[in-house]
Amino acid sequence: MEEKLTPPSDSSYETRGNYVQSGIITMLRANVDGYCHCMVTYLTRDADADTRYDNQVEQLGVWKCNSYSGLAMFHLAMQSMVTRYTVDVLFVGGEENQKEIKAITLGKEKW
Repeated sequence: MEEKLTPPSDSSYETRGNYVQSGIITMLRANVDGYCHCMVTYLTRDADADTRYDNQVEQLGVWKCNSYSGLAMFHLAMQSMVTRYTVDVLFVGGEENQKEIKAITLGKEKW
């Protein structure tokens, strides 16, 4: 049976398992140990708002970027940050604030 990937409910960081989050990259850095860190910013809607997005939420992520695939994810994240195009990021859930990133795909919309 295929596992369905769902984003966390609004600003909850308590989600376990894998989930995809859409947003833009607002912070990106790489360190000498071969790890890349980024912050994905996305908008959430209040329960009483029908169409208005009021809350800006940030999720920190990390991945190993000392390989070709890790470097490709770094370049996609950099392109999103510079051009403000949205990305879909596959996070491995947990209770920690900084989650592991497994994949980044570039969207077609500007934020």
